[in-house]
Amino acid sequence: MLGVFHLALGRKNAHIVPKEHRDTMTRFAKTLYAWGVAVTAGVVLAACATGGVRIGNVYHVAPYSQNLVQYTAAPGEVAVDIHGEAFIDQLPKDAEEIARRLRLPAWVQAARFTTRPSEVARGRQRLVLAFNATAQGPIGYGLCLDPGAVEYAAPGRRTKLEAAFCSGDRLVANAVAETAPLSGPDDPLLTALTAQLIANLLPLRAYQPNPACSDGSC
Repeated sequence: MLGVFHLALGRKNAHIVPKEHRDTMTRFAKTLYAWGVAVTAGVVLAACATGGVRIGNVYHVAPYSQNLVQYTAAPGEVAVDIHGEAFIDQLPKDAEEIARRLRLPAWVQAARFTTRPSEVARGRQRLVLAFNATAQGPIGYGLCLDPGAVEYAAPGRRTKLEAAFCSGDRLVANAVAETAPLSGPDDPLLTALTAQLIANLLPLRAYQPNPACSDGSC
């Protein structure tokens, strides 16, 4: 089962946590901030499941911001690279079929995802999707650096999808989800899976404010 990595820090009415645990989490959070990592707020030990889709391991790294996402969508299209097999007997053309079904969150200006972006769109941030990667933990950094080096399994009893929002070879946001097997690009479960994953990957604001954005602009 995919877990969700969360911290209860600086949030009014947060989950009640023993003081010794809060102290430990605070020290760990400071270490994460030293790495420039912004993680989700609240303590949740199990993945969130909605409509048969389980979301886990969502985190954002500076310089994630709503302005960066809007800048990416400004050309009217967003580059997406799709790796791995989403379903049995997947064809090369299915990558663009999957891309056509991807949707940005409602707060972002309208733009389509495509595996064949214009030069302008390719020069901006991109989305990388990995279906059924064999790695046990998040691989967002690897997806931005070299997704071809990641190992993938054939579709099985569960479908795992990991998404990375990349700026060049630098990771900006990462999220993982899983659901039941997919039958093809027209499967409604694929739409539900990608919609929930992208909504968590690209929220209006990073779940825990980036210290560099103390004015709330991020």
